Amino acid sequence: MRRVNFLFVFGGAAAIAIVLVLFRVFQQTHTPRIFSMPGIPSPTPLVEASPSTTTWASPNGSKTLVMKTMKKVSGVTTYSFFVAPDATTSGKLIYTKTPSSKISMSIPFNTWSPDNKYFFIREVGGAQPDTLVFKASGENFPDGQQFLDINPLFEAKKSGFVMGEVTGWAAPTLLIVNTKAADQATLGPSFWFDISRKSLIRLSTSFQ
Repeated sequence: MRRVNFLFVFGGAAAIAIVLVLFRVFQQTHTPRIFSMPGIPSPTPLVEASPSTTTWASPNGSKTLVMKTMKKVSGVTTYSFFVAPDATTSGKLIYTKTPSSKISMSIPFNTWSPDNKYFFIREVGGAQPDTLVFKASGENFPDGQQFLDINPLFEAKKSGFVMGEVTGWAAPTLLIVNTKAADQATLGPSFWFDISRKSLIRLSTSFQ
């Protein structure tokens, strides 16, 4: 009877030991693995370029025309024009525009009128170049317009010529406008554009 009990106890202990060993082996071979998801990269923010600045001083140096250009991430550029005492101060905002990406704006080298009261800027890239005339004070013209666009005024005259480049000032209120023939193959006469009257005067000579 004792032999039977001994075998029973020994056999039970051996079975428990085997179960423990198998359980330990199961734990070692079936340890759950923790998987980490790959990091999702954050989108890189689009940064607009710093504005660039172009300046041009008036004949007597009392005023400076400042053009600041800011290219947007969309591809278009905003042009802002200021009149300041010098190139180091911010000045007064006169005009700002964001044209299509095909159009650019610039300050001609002869932008200032001789008396420092007016300036003109160019806009190219459209059907025809535009020349815009402003008061340096930032005030509107007597008819309430912020600027004078010479091109439509020239076309309204129906001179038979195609407007060319505005080359500069003949007097404080007179701008020189060059032209081409209707076929644009030959040069036409020059005109004066009178700012005070918004009129065009044909000249007997050409300044081209």
